[in-house]
Amino acid sequence: MENGTTKTAIMYNANLSHDQMKYYVRILTENTFLYYDLQTRRFKTTEKGLRVIEAYKRIEDMVRSQQVLPQTLRQRPVRRAGLIEIT
Repeated sequence: MENGTTKTAIMYNANLSHDQMKYYVRILTENTFLYYDLQTRRFKTTEKGLRVIEAYKRIEDMVRSQQVLPQTLRQRPVRRAGLIEIT
């Protein structure tokens, strides 16, 4: 995120309440995924944050290309008292 973003933009783009946005921004900054640039007064993604985003995109691509099946499709039925359940 070169130019960064404001708290308001985070709130609206992620469809979060103000309290939710504050919570998530705190978690992300404490874990060094985001930082606040005092000069521009905007939040920016750190290198660590960019690596996480890239990893997420790769996983998303694998799921979309069906290289990885959702958990429920991989499970085998379990017999219980004559009934079949999916656990």
